[in-house]
Amino acid sequence: QHHVAVGFRLLHEDGCDIFQNLSTAQRRRLRAIVTDVVLATDMAKHAALLSDLRAVVDSRQRSSTGALQLNSDSARI
Repeated sequence: QHHVAVGFRLLHEDGCDIFQNLSTAQRRRLRAIVTDVVLATDMAKHAALLSDLRAVVDSRQRSSTGALQLNSDSARI
């Protein structure tokens, strides 16, 4: 999470705010998404995330093409 904070702090430098046109609400949402993505790469949580993914895959039905049906909020880990 430290790296996310440093990255967002850099956005305050002159000429570095690539998100300057976003609203406050959009910035908050972006920061939350970026934080979630970074934390999802934490190897300390890898086993739990992998277990959750396997449970989702095992419980989902497949389409006629064999693709997993993951288009609902309940399918998100």
